[in-house]
Amino acid sequence: MSLPMFAQRAIKEGKYKINECTLIVKQEQERLLITEEQNKAISDFKKNPKIYSRIDRVDFEGKQTVTDLIANTLGQDKIQQLRSSGYILVTLYPESDGSVNGIQLYTKSETGLTIEEIDKIIFALKEKITIEIPSDLGTTAKIAPVSQVVHFNKL
Repeated sequence: MSLPMFAQRAIKEGKYKINECTLIVKQEQERLLITEEQNKAISDFKKNPKIYSRIDRVDFEGKQTVTDLIANTLGQDKIQQLRSSGYILVTLYPESDGSVNGIQLYTKSETGLTIEEIDKIIFALKEKITIEIPSDLGTTAKIAPVSQVVHFNKL
């Protein structure tokens, strides 16, 4: 269920408490960085990124990709509104089993997305995206974050 337009909040720098999490939005030059407050997967990586293994090729388990999931979460009407406004850069922080526990998003400040839509995207990515982990990494490997740019005009 979507909120009426007057109840939805445009994305600006600050803290937003939504459902069970708090999103932090920081202005970085002309882009906004959106991340969850006190996310362990993100803070662990930032403390010691050298111990994380990079994946050469990212494949997803099942049929859902990041692009598909964002398009389905926002819906065709919203995608049409966003076509001329740019992109969203999605960085996923996977666990050793391929599940996603941390997400950071970059986008332009005038994209047209609301903080509630960002929250829906984060929730959907965590719930429905699983990254295939190469078998040579083992079950306890720490996996480096993977990023994907989603251009709204290509959805």
